[in-house]
Amino acid sequence: MDAAFRKTNLSMRIAADYPAGQQSWFEWGAIAREAGLSRVLVTDWASAVADSVPQLSTAAASALPAHLQTDIVARFVERVPIRAAQVVAAIAR
Repeated sequence: MDAAFRKTNLSMRIAADYPAGQQSWFEWGAIAREAGLSRVLVTDWASAVADSVPQLSTAAASALPAHLQTDIVARFVERVPIRAAQVVAAIAR
């Protein structure tokens, strides 16, 4: 699963990289510096967002009308915690 994460392209680049998993504390530090923030503040925020996504995606999927609660939505909700954990791990590197 980690290899699949590293081969995934992000919808926007983080520092100079689009591939997920290419970013480390150095890139997150560069983002923080450009924004005038501390690296710890940015990485803590990014981790908190990633940690909250599984619960939010489950709640959003549950709120869908029954005819939209498809197998695709169920697979998405099932896989979000895996991706979120990978993002948290990548941020902590």
